[in-house]
Amino acid sequence: MLGATDNGKSTIARVLANYAVRAGRHPTLVDIDVGQNGITVPGAVCASPVEHPIGNGVRLGEFEINAPL
Repeated sequence: MLGATDNGKSTIARVLANYAVRAGRHPTLVDIDVGQNGITVPGAVCASPVEHPIGNGVRLGEFEINAPL
């Protein structure tokens, strides 16, 4: 997704991942923004399977990553 800073891109990614988990799917969350630390350290690209819903007050960088790619 493209857009300005603080426009809700991470929020919509979290919402879609939560919908998929609750529907019995196994989504993979991919962080390709090398300038921020959404899932991993800045400067890196990461993909991680989402097995449980991500809480509303939790930023993407604050949930446990069990199997990053």
